[in-house]
Amino acid sequence: MTNGSTLCIDEAVNFFQETYGAELLWRNIFEEQKLESTFIKLGESQFELSMATDRDGVIAIFIDQKGGGIHHVSLQVDDIRSTIKRLEKMGMKLMGKASTDEFSMVFIQPKDNFGILTEIIGMKKVGIERGNG
Repeated sequence: MTNGSTLCIDEAVNFFQETYGAELLWRNIFEEQKLESTFIKLGESQFELSMATDRDGVIAIFIDQKGGGIHHVSLQVDDIRSTIKRLEKMGMKLMGKASTDEFSMVFIQPKDNFGILTEIIGMKKVGIERGNG
């Protein structure tokens, strides 16, 4: 799964719905991260679109520097706690830990991950899929 950073999330969602017949799965605002996130299903794949809600947010900074595009890759794991412990034992720097009612997540520092910002996601409720990685 990938995360596309966009200037206007409504326009992006409409584009994927009208162009490819995508289905909007959910939409949420993450105040701490200063972003709004949507999940879209397209065939068997799911992906996330994010939009900055504040000029100081990570997405706004990314768009200012890169002009939009893919921000990070997400991987869904069965047991996020054991995955975090394993990554920490390997010396990987983890950042941005967060949790909602549906999932827990953490990012791996790109310097420790071949230059790729990677989000690790663990679902809390059976039957909910946030994304495929």
